[in-house]
Amino acid sequence: MANKSLNVLLVDDEIEMLDLYEEKISKLATRHNVFTARMGNEACELCKKQPIDVAFVDYQMPKMNGIETGSYLLGQNPDMILYMLTAYDQHIEEAFNAGFCDYLLKPVSDRQLNTALTWAQLLVDKEKCIR
Repeated sequence: MANKSLNVLLVDDEIEMLDLYEEKISKLATRHNVFTARMGNEACELCKKQPIDVAFVDYQMPKMNGIETGSYLLGQNPDMILYMLTAYDQHIEEAFNAGFCDYLLKPVSDRQLNTALTWAQLLVDKEKCIR
């Protein structure tokens, strides 16, 4: 059975980080569709129009932080797989309590991204088989 291509969302207010991780994910997993948003509210609007399977969300952003953004996204799609992608390690418990699957500290290596995408793929494929 072929794996479903994933719709991957990157949310970070730093354009350099968005570009870097978009490039990394596009190289690691060429079959996936990568979407970007610079702020939490932009991510929330995008998810109303586009089904997202997995999101990598920065913690420190203006208006809506990563926890608030992730909570909203999970409210719209409880099956979405969320990863906190941040330079700060003091919000780990808060992220897990909000429904994030993992907490990746920047800079994130290709290996860490590949592992996160592999787990997301397994979870999405398993969910599709159950339905």
